[in-house]
Amino acid sequence: MPTIHLLLILCSLLPASLLAQTSYFEGSLFFEVELKGAKAELLMQNEPNTKLIMHLKDDDYIVQLSGGRYPKTFLFIADSNYEYSIDMASQRAFRYSAHTDFNQPEEEPVKAQPTGRQVEVLDIMCNEYRLRKEDEEFLYYVHDDYRVNTALYPLKPRAKASFLAPGLEGRIPLMTIKRTQGLTVRTTVKKISPQEFDAEQFAIPPGFTVKNRDYRF
Repeated sequence: MPTIHLLLILCSLLPASLLAQTSYFEGSLFFEVELKGAKAELLMQNEPNTKLIMHLKDDDYIVQLSGGRYPKTFLFIADSNYEYSIDMASQRAFRYSAHTDFNQPEEEPVKAQPTGRQVEVLDIMCNEYRLRKEDEEFLYYVHDDYRVNTALYPLKPRAKASFLAPGLEGRIPLMTIKRTQGLTVRTTVKKISPQEFDAEQFAIPPGFTVKNRDYRF
């Protein structure tokens, strides 16, 4: 049954001022990804994924990328503190991508800062946060009604989800703009579906082999 559930699903502590909050988002968010800039045309020749679906429950999540040459599925399980790459066809799960650096030094976390600007996303008035690091700039558009409980996550999570960016305090970006030289990537939510999931839906199905590096892409 867990295998069926996973197939169906695919188609740090909070500040004192937030401790009283008991309502966190559980459900699915559907995004579209748009590339612009001088480098966009070259990247589009590689057929990158242009759609993203995120399913959230407590401190676990599933991300499904589609619309490109290589669809991908990722599953973060907080108990193991790994974001697994899932290969449903071959019944395998991988702990690391081919580009993961095991000896990567710890960096001082960069904190997202509110800009005071508001932008409407899917009829929701969102607050803009800016995060800058080296040659990248991120703009996150968030609303307090859509957030996760970061207190449930490991102290140093291996998760790559943007809502874990320092300063966002678990707010889920409904739109993200990433700017680098010659390229702007805009990820915008198109549909929000609150729903309750079963915990077993966020588990590696029985019979799957867990490996380290994923060299598929």
